[in-house]
Amino acid sequence: MAEILSIALAREQSTVLYYTEIYQKATTERAQKMIWTLLEEEKGHVIKIRSHINEIQSIIEAERKKLK
Repeated sequence: MAEILSIALAREQSTVLYYTEIYQKATTERAQKMIWTLLEEEKGHVIKIRSHINEIQSIIEAERKKLK
């Protein structure tokens, strides 16, 4: 599961970079607002995925400690 989330995280981070580049090239305020909204959504996805990865890693670590 952590591997899948790591792949998803990389894709979301790539999308954040893409939207950042597009935002900088946007020539109208309307386009900038739309792209900014998308960019913020993608940043939220990155935060959620990182949270899930951390949660999984904590569970794995707790299980390893139980086995010792």
